[in-house]
Amino acid sequence: MVQTHVYVAVNASTLLGLDDLPGELRGYGPLPAERIRRMAMDMKALWSGVLVDDSGVARRLAERRYQPSKRLGEFLRLRDQTCRQPACTRPAERCDIDHLTPHTAGGATNEINCHCFCRRHHRCKHEGSWKVEKGPDDELIWTSPDGIPQTDRLQPIVIPPPKRKSRAKLQPVMSTDDPPPF
Repeated sequence: MVQTHVYVAVNASTLLGLDDLPGELRGYGPLPAERIRRMAMDMKALWSGVLVDDSGVARRLAERRYQPSKRLGEFLRLRDQTCRQPACTRPAERCDIDHLTPHTAGGATNEINCHCFCRRHHRCKHEGSWKVEKGPDDELIWTSPDGIPQTDRLQPIVIPPPKRKSRAKLQPVMSTDDPPPF
């Protein structure tokens, strides 16, 4: 089987039909919005979005595939270190990577939505006996079938350097023996 990569640059607003800005087929040139929308709907392809800044410069890959890339998987295992269920210590290398918001419901395959869960806790989450939500500081809040919440917070992967104490600006001391500099 031969796999071909075709690169098309287009605004998300154009794909969604909110505007008709043209897109760019890499190596070919501009394509009208309607043609790009047809390509997006007709082709059985994996699409990866690229997040760009206000000047259009690529800044981050936004994967739209179900399976995380090797690089993303490596990052998630490094970040999570263990299963993200608060009481579990199974190493992340022996865990599944799971979407917090299901991929079928529009959940992205990225570092914000994906986490490492051991097979047991992955099943607990999907079978509906436990509810898992994201907290405000990237913690995961697991609520048991009895309604008891438990929180898992990310642990540092290195010891952070000590915070520097701010020094008050020293004012020069003027000697009373010296004449003023007029």
